[in-house]
Amino acid sequence: MVFCFYGRWMTVVEVDELAMSYRAPVRKGGLRAALGSLVRREYKTVQALDQVSFTIEPGEVVGFIGPNGAGKTTTVKWP
Repeated sequence: MVFCFYGRWMTVVEVDELAMSYRAPVRKGGLRAALGSLVRREYKTVQALDQVSFTIEPGEVVGFIGPNGAGKTTTVKWP
């Protein structure tokens, strides 16, 4: 099903290979590690989304389900 907008037929939402990663600090236990992280912080790269693709047609009702940390909110907030 497509949507006609000013003579153009289109889908309402189309996402193709959406990807996002971010840097998260690495936290180690202990007082010495906590003090050391104030001077030199270590980071790891977290892949939040990796090649997510979908199409939502007009009139479709959709829902995101999945475990915590699966990237549901990140997908919806993408600019």
